Amino acid sequence: MEKHFIIVACPRCRTVQVADGRNESRQCAKCGKRFQVSNLQVLGRGKDAREARVIASSIKAQLGAQETKGDIAPGK
Repeated sequence: MEKHFIIVACPRCRTVQVADGRNESRQCAKCGKRFQVSNLQVLGRGKDAREARVIASSIKAQLGAQETKGDIAPGK
């Protein structure tokens, strides 16, 4: 089974979220910016929405840990 659900970060606010890879665009749940899914780096993939949400949560936890250590700059 092909993994249609992808995990991306909003280009404006960097919020990690799940998008249906079959769609061309997505609107950010946090800041409302509409962006082209194909233009973004894919952070992960899931075979269904549930699996993709678990992967997205894991990515968010990793990014949160890096920010508290100062490894990455916010908004980058």
